[in-house]
Amino acid sequence: MPPPDTDDPEFGLYTGGFFPDVDREKLNRLHTRIKEAEGSSSVLKSIKDSFKRIKFVDERIPRLMGRFFARNFPETLSPTEGLHWRDYCAKKIQLPVMEGSAELADYGRLMENELSDPSLSAPTRAIIHALVEWKARLEEELLAWKR
Repeated sequence: MPPPDTDDPEFGLYTGGFFPDVDREKLNRLHTRIKEAEGSSSVLKSIKDSFKRIKFVDERIPRLMGRFFARNFPETLSPTEGLHWRDYCAKKIQLPVMEGSAELADYGRLMENELSDPSLSAPTRAIIHALVEWKARLEEELLAWKR
């Protein structure tokens, strides 16, 4: 299946090639600084803020790195950035870009259908119940309007 027609930089990694060497060097330095931060929220926030001033050849990098920090270091997000990230995640699970991707409602129906099978083994049933609980947490975290 061909990649979707989108300006999403994550999909662009598969269609637009890899980063230029000069950008990779900057990203390697950034990752080294992150590793050296050893999880310190204040240091990570400082690294994130300094990252915003770096100029890259590849215009996808700022958006990708913004998502990187949001996924891996949500404590570095400002309240506004946190809301933007939450909205982005909610959109992704409600309106998936790729054909064949399941939106959250489809996922719920799929799980209900699986659980209705009386021949389902106990271990598989337990896994599906855990997936249903995960879906509920996603709905609570991403779709509840807690602004």
